[in-house]
Amino acid sequence: MTIRQKIIDLLKDCGLIEIQAKIVLEQYISSPDGVGVSGFWDEKIENIPDFFIESIWIGVKKVGANWLDKNLPDHWARRMFG
Repeated sequence: MTIRQKIIDLLKDCGLIEIQAKIVLEQYISSPDGVGVSGFWDEKIENIPDFFIESIWIGVKKVGANWLDKNLPDHWARRMFG
Protein backbone atom coordinates (compact mmCIF):
# COMPACT_ATOMS: atom_id res chain seq x y z
CA MET A 1 0.00 0.00 0.00
CA THR A 2 1.27 3.48 -0.87
CA ILE A 3 1.00 6.62 1.22
CA ARG A 4 -1.56 7.92 -1.27
CA GLN A 5 -3.79 4.87 -0.81
CA LYS A 6 -3.36 4.92 2.98
CA ILE A 7 -4.55 8.54 3.17
CA ILE A 8 -7.49 7.81 0.85
CA ASP A 9 -8.44 4.87 3.07
CA LEU A 10 -8.24 7.06 6.18
CA LEU A 11 -10.50 9.65 4.55
CA LYS A 12 -12.98 6.93 3.62
CA ASP A 13 -12.83 5.60 7.19
CA CYS A 14 -13.93 9.08 8.28
CA GLY A 15 -17.04 8.92 6.10
CA LEU A 16 -16.05 10.24 2.68
CA ILE A 17 -16.71 8.28 -0.47
CA GLU A 18 -13.76 7.55 -2.73
CA ILE A 19 -14.25 10.47 -5.13
CA GLN A 20 -14.54 12.90 -2.22
CA ALA A 21 -11.43 11.43 -0.61
CA LYS A 22 -9.48 11.84 -3.84
CA ILE A 23 -10.61 15.46 -4.20
CA VAL A 24 -9.52 16.26 -0.64
CA LEU A 25 -6.19 14.52 -1.14
CA GLU A 26 -5.53 16.37 -4.40
CA GLN A 27 -6.27 19.67 -2.67
CA TYR A 28 -3.81 18.75 0.07
CA ILE A 29 -1.16 17.67 -2.45
CA SER A 30 -1.40 21.04 -4.20
CA SER A 31 -1.25 22.96 -0.88
CA PRO A 32 2.06 24.28 0.50
CA ASP A 33 2.16 21.42 3.04
CA GLY A 34 1.47 18.80 0.38
CA VAL A 35 4.06 20.15 -2.02
CA GLY A 36 6.65 19.61 0.70
CA VAL A 37 6.06 15.86 0.58
CA SER A 38 5.47 15.58 -3.17
CA GLY A 39 8.09 12.92 -3.73
CA PHE A 40 6.59 10.47 -1.26
CA TRP A 41 3.01 9.80 -2.41
CA ASP A 42 3.80 6.57 -4.22
CA GLU A 43 6.18 5.22 -1.57
CA LYS A 44 5.19 2.03 0.21
CA ILE A 45 4.03 2.78 3.74
CA GLU A 46 6.29 0.01 5.01
CA ASN A 47 9.25 2.24 4.07
CA ILE A 48 7.95 5.33 5.87
CA PRO A 49 7.98 6.01 9.63
CA ASP A 50 4.55 6.19 11.28
CA PHE A 51 5.12 9.74 12.48
CA PHE A 52 5.51 10.88 8.86
CA ILE A 53 2.11 9.50 7.90
CA GLU A 54 0.59 10.95 11.09
CA SER A 55 1.94 14.41 10.27
CA ILE A 56 0.51 14.22 6.75
CA TRP A 57 -2.81 13.06 8.19
CA ILE A 58 -3.05 16.13 10.42
CA GLY A 59 -2.79 18.40 7.38
CA VAL A 60 -5.15 16.30 5.28
CA LYS A 61 -7.77 16.44 8.04
CA LYS A 62 -7.62 20.25 7.98
CA VAL A 63 -8.12 20.28 4.23
CA GLY A 64 -10.95 17.76 4.59
CA ALA A 65 -12.69 19.93 7.19
CA ASN A 66 -12.41 22.99 4.96
CA TRP A 67 -13.65 21.07 1.92
CA LEU A 68 -16.65 19.74 3.83
CA ASP A 69 -17.44 23.20 5.24
CA LYS A 70 -17.45 24.63 1.73
CA ASN A 71 -19.13 21.80 -0.19
CA LEU A 72 -21.14 19.67 2.25
CA PRO A 73 -21.54 21.66 5.47
CA ASP A 74 -24.25 19.36 6.83
CA HIS A 75 -22.41 16.11 6.08
CA TRP A 76 -22.45 13.80 9.11
CA ALA A 77 -18.73 13.11 8.69
CA ARG A 78 -17.74 16.73 9.36
CA ARG A 79 -17.23 16.04 13.08
CA MET A 80 -14.69 13.32 12.18
CA PHE A 81 -12.35 16.04 10.92
CA GLY A 82 -12.16 18.04 14.15
